[in-house]
Amino acid sequence: MVVEAKLASARVAPMGLAVDRVEEVAHIASTDIEPTPHPGADFDGSCLLGLAKVKSQVKLLLDIDRVVAAEMIESVARAA
Repeated sequence: MVVEAKLASARVAPMGLAVDRVEEVAHIASTDIEPTPHPGADFDGSCLLGLAKVKSQVKLLLDIDRVVAAEMIESVARAA
């Protein structure tokens, strides 16, 4: 899977990630993304970008910049 990661310099760099499988690919407009609810103190939603409805289903959107360590993103960008 290829994603665009934001660098500290505000540049965006393509980055490849190995995943077990991709279930769905969807284009979601930023206006269709809703804030992540905070259901309680035990829930850490810091890696979620938000929620979106796709074909009547709610999808959780990962914030790839938080999931992948910033040091790893910078390292990949330097090697490119």
